[in-house]
Amino acid sequence: MSHLAATAMLDLRLQARNKLFAIGFGVALSTGLVARVLLAVTAVAVLLPGIWLGAIGTTTFMFVAGMVLFEKGEGTLDALIVTPLPVRTYLFSKVLTLSGFAMVESLLVLVFAHGLRGVAFAPLLLGIGFLGALYTLIALAQVVSQTSVTDFLVPGAFVSLTLLQLPFLDAFGVWSHPLLYLVPTQATVVLMKGAFTELVLWQWVYGVGYSVLAIGVAAFVARRRFERHIVAKGAMS
Repeated sequence: MSHLAATAMLDLRLQARNKLFAIGFGVALSTGLVARVLLAVTAVAVLLPGIWLGAIGTTTFMFVAGMVLFEKGEGTLDALIVTPLPVRTYLFSKVLTLSGFAMVESLLVLVFAHGLRGVAFAPLLLGIGFLGALYTLIALAQVVSQTSVTDFLVPGAFVSLTLLQLPFLDAFGVWSHPLLYLVPTQATVVLMKGAFTELVLWQWVYGVGYSVLAIGVAAFVARRRFERHIVAKGAMS
Protein backbone atom coordinates (compact mmCIF):
# COMPACT_ATOMS: atom_id res chain seq x y z
CA MET A 1 0.00 0.00 0.00
CA SER A 2 1.34 3.45 -0.91
CA HIS A 3 2.15 6.07 1.72
CA LEU A 4 -0.83 8.16 0.60
CA ALA A 5 -3.32 5.29 0.69
CA ALA A 6 -2.12 4.15 4.11
CA THR A 7 -2.21 7.68 5.51
CA ALA A 8 -5.67 8.31 4.06
CA MET A 9 -6.98 5.12 5.68
CA LEU A 10 -5.56 6.21 9.03
CA ASP A 11 -7.16 9.62 8.62
CA LEU A 12 -10.53 8.07 7.82
CA ARG A 13 -10.34 5.86 10.91
CA LEU A 14 -9.38 8.86 13.03
CA GLN A 15 -12.26 10.89 11.63
CA ALA A 16 -14.70 8.06 12.33
CA ARG A 17 -13.36 7.49 15.85
CA ASN A 18 -13.73 11.17 16.69
CA LYS A 19 -17.34 11.20 15.42
CA LEU A 20 -16.57 13.67 12.64
CA PHE A 21 -18.68 11.70 10.18
CA ALA A 22 -21.62 11.65 12.57
CA ILE A 23 -21.30 15.38 13.21
CA GLY A 24 -20.98 16.14 9.51
CA PHE A 25 -23.99 14.02 8.60
CA GLY A 26 -25.98 15.70 11.37
CA VAL A 27 -25.07 19.17 10.12
CA ALA A 28 -25.91 18.21 6.53
CA LEU A 29 -29.23 16.64 7.49
CA SER A 30 -30.36 19.52 9.68
CA THR A 31 -29.19 22.15 7.18
CA GLY A 32 -30.96 20.45 4.29
CA LEU A 33 -34.21 19.90 6.16
CA VAL A 34 -34.34 23.46 7.52
CA ALA A 35 -33.76 24.84 4.03
CA ARG A 36 -36.46 22.55 2.63
CA VAL A 37 -39.02 23.58 5.23
CA LEU A 38 -38.34 27.32 5.33
CA LEU A 39 -37.53 28.10 1.69
CA ALA A 40 -39.29 27.64 -1.62
CA VAL A 41 -37.59 25.33 -4.12
CA THR A 42 -36.62 28.27 -6.34
CA ALA A 43 -35.15 30.12 -3.37
CA VAL A 44 -33.21 27.04 -2.27
CA ALA A 45 -31.51 26.86 -5.67
CA VAL A 46 -30.42 30.49 -5.34
CA LEU A 47 -29.29 30.29 -1.72
CA LEU A 48 -27.66 26.85 -1.57
CA PRO A 49 -24.18 28.05 -2.64
CA GLY A 50 -24.15 30.42 0.34
CA ILE A 51 -25.45 27.66 2.61
CA TRP A 52 -22.69 25.32 1.43
CA LEU A 53 -20.09 28.00 1.99
CA GLY A 54 -21.24 28.59 5.55
CA ALA A 55 -22.01 25.04 6.66
CA ILE A 56 -19.55 22.88 4.73
CA GLY A 57 -16.68 25.36 4.81
CA THR A 58 -16.90 25.99 8.53
CA THR A 59 -17.27 22.33 9.53
CA THR A 60 -14.29 21.36 7.37
CA PHE A 61 -12.26 24.14 8.97
CA MET A 62 -13.09 22.96 12.49
CA PHE A 63 -12.63 19.27 11.65
CA VAL A 64 -9.05 19.94 10.57
CA ALA A 65 -8.29 21.78 13.80
CA GLY A 66 -9.76 18.98 15.89
CA MET A 67 -7.84 16.27 14.05
CA VAL A 68 -4.45 17.99 14.21
CA LEU A 69 -4.82 18.97 17.87
CA PHE A 70 -5.82 15.38 18.67
CA GLU A 71 -2.77 14.07 16.81
CA LYS A 72 -0.58 16.48 18.74
CA GLY A 73 -2.03 15.29 22.02
CA GLU A 74 -1.61 11.63 21.08
CA GLY A 75 1.98 12.13 19.94
CA THR A 76 1.17 11.11 16.37
CA LEU A 77 2.89 14.14 14.89
CA ASP A 78 6.02 13.48 16.94
CA ALA A 79 6.14 9.97 15.51
CA LEU A 80 5.61 11.35 12.02
CA ILE A 81 8.91 13.20 12.17
CA VAL A 82 10.97 9.99 12.37
CA THR A 83 9.07 8.16 9.63
CA PRO A 84 9.78 8.33 5.88
CA LEU A 85 6.33 9.85 5.28
CA PRO A 86 6.77 13.11 3.33
CA VAL A 87 5.08 16.22 4.68
CA ARG A 88 3.27 16.71 1.38
CA THR A 89 1.72 13.23 1.71
CA TYR A 90 0.44 14.01 5.20
CA LEU A 91 -1.08 17.27 4.00
CA PHE A 92 -2.54 15.78 0.82
CA SER A 93 -4.19 12.99 2.80
CA LYS A 94 -5.98 15.55 4.95
CA VAL A 95 -7.07 17.47 1.85
CA LEU A 96 -8.23 14.32 0.06
CA THR A 97 -10.26 12.82 2.90
CA LEU A 98 -11.84 16.03 4.16
CA SER A 99 -12.62 17.42 0.71
CA GLY A 100 -14.18 14.09 -0.20
CA PHE A 101 -16.31 14.18 2.92
CA ALA A 102 -17.28 17.79 2.13
CA MET A 103 -18.63 16.56 -1.21
CA VAL A 104 -20.69 13.90 0.55
CA GLU A 105 -22.04 16.49 2.99
CA SER A 106 -22.95 18.89 0.18
CA LEU A 107 -24.79 16.18 -1.74
CA LEU A 108 -26.78 15.28 1.37
CA VAL A 109 -27.77 18.93 1.82
CA LEU A 110 -28.76 19.02 -1.85
CA VAL A 111 -30.88 15.87 -1.59
CA PHE A 112 -32.79 17.05 1.48
CA ALA A 113 -33.14 20.71 0.48
CA HIS A 114 -33.69 20.56 -3.27
CA GLY A 115 -33.40 17.12 -4.83
CA LEU A 116 -31.11 16.02 -7.66
CA ARG A 117 -33.26 16.90 -10.65
CA GLY A 118 -31.87 19.57 -12.96
CA VAL A 119 -28.55 19.86 -11.13
CA ALA A 120 -25.25 20.23 -13.02
CA PHE A 121 -22.86 18.16 -10.95
CA ALA A 122 -19.55 19.08 -12.61
CA PRO A 123 -19.38 22.71 -11.39
CA LEU A 124 -20.97 21.75 -8.07
CA LEU A 125 -18.41 19.07 -7.21
CA LEU A 126 -15.56 21.22 -8.46
CA GLY A 127 -16.71 24.09 -6.27
CA ILE A 128 -17.20 21.92 -3.20
CA GLY A 129 -13.90 20.13 -3.76
CA PHE A 130 -12.00 23.38 -4.10
CA LEU A 131 -13.81 24.81 -1.06
CA GLY A 132 -12.93 21.78 1.06
CA ALA A 133 -9.30 21.82 -0.07
CA LEU A 134 -8.92 25.53 0.58
CA TYR A 135 -10.44 25.40 4.06
CA THR A 136 -8.40 22.30 4.93
CA LEU A 137 -5.09 23.88 3.95
CA ILE A 138 -5.81 27.23 5.61
CA ALA A 139 -6.83 25.45 8.81
CA LEU A 140 -3.68 23.30 8.68
CA ALA A 141 -1.53 26.39 8.25
CA GLN A 142 -3.11 27.95 11.34
CA VAL A 143 -3.45 25.02 13.70
CA VAL A 144 0.10 23.65 13.51
CA SER A 145 1.35 26.47 15.75
CA GLN A 146 -1.46 26.08 18.31
CA THR A 147 -1.84 23.73 21.26
CA SER A 148 -5.53 24.08 22.10
CA VAL A 149 -8.87 24.76 20.47
CA THR A 150 -9.12 28.06 22.35
CA ASP A 151 -5.81 29.28 20.95
CA PHE A 152 -6.86 28.24 17.47
CA LEU A 153 -10.30 29.86 17.57
CA VAL A 154 -9.12 33.44 18.02
CA PRO A 155 -7.35 33.78 14.64
CA GLY A 156 -9.32 30.88 13.19
CA ALA A 157 -12.73 32.40 13.77
CA PHE A 158 -11.61 35.66 12.19
CA VAL A 159 -10.46 33.91 9.01
CA SER A 160 -13.20 31.28 8.79
CA LEU A 161 -16.22 33.25 9.95
CA THR A 162 -15.43 36.66 8.48
CA LEU A 163 -12.91 36.93 5.65
CA LEU A 164 -13.59 33.63 3.91
CA GLN A 165 -17.33 33.96 4.47
CA LEU A 166 -17.71 37.37 2.81
CA PRO A 167 -18.99 35.81 -0.47
CA PHE A 168 -21.95 34.67 1.63
CA LEU A 169 -23.27 38.22 1.21
CA ASP A 170 -23.16 37.95 -2.57
CA ALA A 171 -24.63 34.45 -2.61
CA PHE A 172 -27.59 35.64 -0.55
CA GLY A 173 -28.03 38.81 -2.58
CA VAL A 174 -27.24 41.07 0.37
CA TRP A 175 -24.24 42.87 -1.11
CA SER A 176 -22.32 42.45 -4.34
CA HIS A 177 -19.06 44.21 -5.19
CA PRO A 178 -16.13 43.50 -7.55
CA LEU A 179 -13.78 43.40 -4.54
CA LEU A 180 -15.48 40.20 -3.39
CA TYR A 181 -13.86 38.46 -6.34
CA LEU A 182 -10.51 38.88 -4.59
CA VAL A 183 -11.71 36.58 -1.80
CA PRO A 184 -10.68 33.01 -2.74
CA THR A 185 -13.95 31.44 -1.63
CA GLN A 186 -15.87 33.64 -4.09
CA ALA A 187 -14.43 31.49 -6.88
CA THR A 188 -15.90 28.37 -5.29
CA VAL A 189 -19.28 30.10 -4.87
CA VAL A 190 -19.29 30.99 -8.58
CA LEU A 191 -18.72 27.33 -9.45
CA MET A 192 -21.38 26.13 -7.01
CA LYS A 193 -23.88 28.53 -8.57
CA GLY A 194 -23.23 26.62 -11.79
CA ALA A 195 -25.14 23.71 -10.31
CA PHE A 196 -28.35 25.62 -11.03
CA THR A 197 -27.45 28.18 -13.72
CA GLU A 198 -25.25 27.76 -16.77
CA LEU A 199 -21.83 29.33 -16.37
CA VAL A 200 -20.23 31.45 -19.08
CA LEU A 201 -16.57 31.15 -20.06
CA TRP A 202 -15.20 33.86 -17.78
CA GLN A 203 -16.91 32.27 -14.78
CA TRP A 204 -15.31 28.91 -15.54
CA VAL A 205 -11.89 30.52 -15.99
CA TYR A 206 -12.22 32.57 -12.83
CA GLY A 207 -13.79 29.80 -10.75
CA VAL A 208 -11.27 27.11 -11.64
CA GLY A 209 -8.21 29.30 -12.18
CA TYR A 210 -8.49 31.40 -9.04
CA SER A 211 -9.38 28.36 -6.93
CA VAL A 212 -6.31 26.46 -8.14
CA LEU A 213 -4.12 29.51 -7.52
CA ALA A 214 -5.49 30.00 -4.01
CA ILE A 215 -5.09 26.31 -3.17
CA GLY A 216 -1.52 26.36 -4.46
CA VAL A 217 -0.64 29.33 -2.25
CA ALA A 218 -2.41 27.77 0.76
CA ALA A 219 -0.58 24.47 0.20
CA PHE A 220 2.78 26.23 0.07
CA VAL A 221 2.08 28.16 3.27
CA ALA A 222 0.70 25.07 5.06
CA ARG A 223 3.76 23.02 4.16
CA ARG A 224 6.20 25.73 5.24
CA ARG A 225 4.42 26.22 8.56
CA PHE A 226 4.20 22.48 9.15
CA GLU A 227 7.94 22.14 8.58
CA ARG A 228 8.63 25.10 10.86
CA HIS A 229 6.31 24.30 13.75
CA ILE A 230 6.24 20.49 13.68
CA VAL A 231 9.26 19.07 11.86
CA ALA A 232 11.87 21.63 12.94
CA LYS A 233 10.73 21.77 16.57
CA GLY A 234 10.61 17.99 16.73
CA ALA A 235 14.11 17.71 15.34
CA MET A 236 15.42 20.15 17.97
CA SER A 237 13.68 18.46 20.91
